[in-house]
Amino acid sequence: MSAASTLTLSTSDLYNCIRQTQEQVISSTPQFSPKFMFTVLITNDLISLLGKVPNELLLTGLSNIPQIAENISPKSFYPSPQSLFTKRTAPFLPNYSHKRLTLVLDLDETLGHKIQEKYLVRPFVSEFLSTLSEHFEIILFTAASQRYADSVMNFVDPERKINLRLYKHHTIEVDGVLVKDLNCLGRDLSKVIIIDNFANSFQRQSENGIEIQSWLGDPNDHALKDLLPFLLKVANENTEDVRMALTAFKLTN
Repeated sequence: MSAASTLTLSTSDLYNCIRQTQEQVISSTPQFSPKFMFTVLITNDLISLLGKVPNELLLTGLSNIPQIAENISPKSFYPSPQSLFTKRTAPFLPNYSHKRLTLVLDLDETLGHKIQEKYLVRPFVSEFLSTLSEHFEIILFTAASQRYADSVMNFVDPERKINLRLYKHHTIEVDGVLVKDLNCLGRDLSKVIIIDNFANSFQRQSENGIEIQSWLGDPNDHALKDLLPFLLKVANENTEDVRMALTAFKLTN
């Protein structure tokens, strides 16, 4: 399907494409084999995202299913649909009709914290994501493994406001530190903000970052809530270069 046709693809047409992929696998693959199970589950996930995620992303995910399905084994974990929308090589993020601004969020100690077998979600995460998803393209960028991140994101973002996810294999190691190089996103850096509890994570583009206080479970924490007014101001004022706004913000906070 051409790039031009993806822009006019209706939701009903996309639904039919997904169902067709399902039916092809069901008719040609041994029932309950890893490939069979993966394709049925992941296509059902894509169907559940219809109307919530841009059709261009869903079509990208659908086109990536056959290659991943061929490599699925009984010991494999099933990736999230969001992981199908990105690439392993730069630029990581797909081209689609996304919001003008991009907000990159860390996971552990920024959005949540794991204590033994329990994952705690930072206060105001739901409101934070719901509000800012109206103004920003929101990206998860974690130094954690894909298996771990996908499992805890079910608690952090059950409404799936974050469409795209980047993982440990998208970072680069610099002097023992896993660095998130924003140049690899494929976005205009004058329109990108990253929030992370570890400043070294965004050391290559420090002017794009906000170092948030690490969250270790305090139920009275309000760091995310406190950031909302600034981020909404940046969005509503059509800021030309977020780095200038971030510099001013850091001088007064």
